[in-house]
Amino acid sequence: MQISQVTTHGKAKQAAISTDGKYIIHVMEKDGKQSLWLRQVATGSNVESLPPTGTIFSGLIFSNDGNYIYYNQREKNSEINTLYRMPVLGGTPVTIIEDVYNAISFSPDGSQFTFLRIDLSTGGTSIVIAKANGTGEKVFVKNKFPDELFVSSPS
Repeated sequence: MQISQVTTHGKAKQAAISTDGKYIIHVMEKDGKQSLWLRQVATGSNVESLPPTGTIFSGLIFSNDGNYIYYNQREKNSEINTLYRMPVLGGTPVTIIEDVYNAISFSPDGSQFTFLRIDLSTGGTSIVIAKANGTGEKVFVKNKFPDELFVSSPS
């Protein structure tokens, strides 16, 4: 294994590595705005996938087949993330599902994903399962405050 520094500008926040290790997607923050950048590991080439916005990006993950990037985006004054999907090599992001707390996790065959949802009115948390296109949402298990809450990404 070889470890190497990927960025040197000090503005990278979050990152995800594609399953084949060929790409890295990361959030760059500059002047209070965030953008998404894709890096091709073998060549060191970087390309801006999404231009700077006043929104917050989180939960970056590649699809199992490596063709798509999934990410959460929310307004700075909001607590609600919306999950988006976009092709790795660029294209228009598509809204998949709303009210996603953290990074999603795919099933081994990539047909479904799971995520956490927080009920802001009660403080409870739920583990939710949905199809890869965001349809067929089902609550797998739900906890209510002050019971033990789910806090990390399910897998």
